[in-house]
Amino acid sequence: MICQKILGQKWHKFWRNFFQQTLISMMIIVTALVSILCWAFLILIKG
Repeated sequence: MICQKILGQKWHKFWRNFFQQTLISMMIIVTALVSILCWAFLILIKG
């Protein structure tokens, strides 16, 4: 029971860190994509 509790805490910590990393990565990717799309759109309008 104690062993399971310790494992559960470590697992929970791992998932929380994993999801934080994934969310940050996704935010960066989305921001980059939006920037590229806006830039391409402006070039199309001016061109």
